[in-house]
Amino acid sequence: MQTIIKKPMPDVDDDIRERQQALLKKLENKQTRIAVIGLGRIGLPLALSFAYSGYHVTGIDLSYGMLAMLKKGDVPFHEPGLQHYLTTAQAADKVYFSTDIRNTDDVDIIFITIGVDLDKNYHPVYTKLKILLRQIDYRRDLLIILRPTVSPGTMSNIVYPTIHKKCAKENGLVQGLDFWVSYVPERLAEGKAIEELKFLPLIIGTDSDFVFTYISKLFKRLNPGKTCLKAQANEAEFVKLFCNAFRYVNFALANQFAFLTAPHGVDVNRVIKMANIDYPRATIPLPGLVGGYCLSKDGFLLTQDPEGNFLSDAWRLNEFLPSYIVECARNIVSDRCGMTEEVHYQIWGITFKKDSDDMRLSPAWKLALLLTNYGERIMSVDPNIPIGDEYENITIQNAIARTKQYQTCVIVAMNHHEFYNMELYKKLDKDTIVIDIWNCVSFEADQYLENVYKFGRDF
Repeated sequence: MQTIIKKPMPDVDDDIRERQQALLKKLENKQTRIAVIGLGRIGLPLALSFAYSGYHVTGIDLSYGMLAMLKKGDVPFHEPGLQHYLTTAQAADKVYFSTDIRNTDDVDIIFITIGVDLDKNYHPVYTKLKILLRQIDYRRDLLIILRPTVSPGTMSNIVYPTIHKKCAKENGLVQGLDFWVSYVPERLAEGKAIEELKFLPLIIGTDSDFVFTYISKLFKRLNPGKTCLKAQANEAEFVKLFCNAFRYVNFALANQFAFLTAPHGVDVNRVIKMANIDYPRATIPLPGLVGGYCLSKDGFLLTQDPEGNFLSDAWRLNEFLPSYIVECARNIVSDRCGMTEEVHYQIWGITFKKDSDDMRLSPAWKLALLLTNYGERIMSVDPNIPIGDEYENITIQNAIARTKQYQTCVIVAMNHHEFYNMELYKKLDKDTIVIDIWNCVSFEADQYLENVYKFGRDF
């Protein structure tokens, strides 16, 4: 009687390992195809960094205006090194831009970089993210990497269930077995995105050793020495929020210090600088306007409660500052000029941070709008905004307007590097009222001008 020897069935684990090894080899050979959904100040540097490194990248965004600029070879915002990356990637035919998410159907890795907004009650809104997750074509060996700042529990309560529901209905694929999803929070600073993509430690939220290895090897193509840390997804969610909350609260503390020194006529900037010199336990930031798309909202992603906690107290103080400065400026102008003299205000800097062209949630811009609400005549001077642009009936210039026809009040609302230049203040009439929020006015300029008022010293 002939003995029939049955061949062993292939082990599921063996199949998975073979697929994983094939993906790693593909990555090593730069055959991995990457898509980045959301080409803002986080997504575009990411997309162009990988394209510049030799990978084929598809960038997806719904802004036709932005894509038109990119296709012509122009970056839509200022970021050092970004224009060079775009030019090089396009010359090598490594980057493609589209509004159609179906152009991600043949890629190996999809990055999601769209932001999470807050509603009027300061609760996170995940509508856009859910819609996007339902549009993705999930398939075997696909890796999804989420980068936006999210509230704790977003991955387990929103992302995984949304994906599971779609797959259960359409193809029966299982996350973690057929494809993978990871949360890898971005922690980039505008103006440093290209360099920080290379050198900042990367937090990789995943339970899978393979996914950790896969993502680590991908980012190490930007810098072989990059540090990569494995975390649970919910741990990774907290990492980014802790970083921004820590910075935001410390900025609020510095502003509180300014309120404490001013009644004594003591310059808070001098005090803080002396406190920090060669003292290892003091890293006190200098005071000033605090805002932007991340810092002003991320505390609410962390607590989801606008009342009754330390973070909300910091938020109220920082958000109050533009109104306080406007009130002080108008009182100073009234004391110096009376109620009959015509006064024009110049707002120096309207972006939310130094040497940036980003006006999103800018407290300096909020300050300008508050002045217009009082009916004041204002213009803004910002070297980072295109000449002649107009927003909310405020004209943006990049040069100082000097005239003898009326009294001028300059509010130095942002600490762009140009505003530290003594020659700039020599262009002003000596009796110009200067409200210096950022300590940009040097000692020499302070002596030259007759009416300098510094935040944390004079008000």
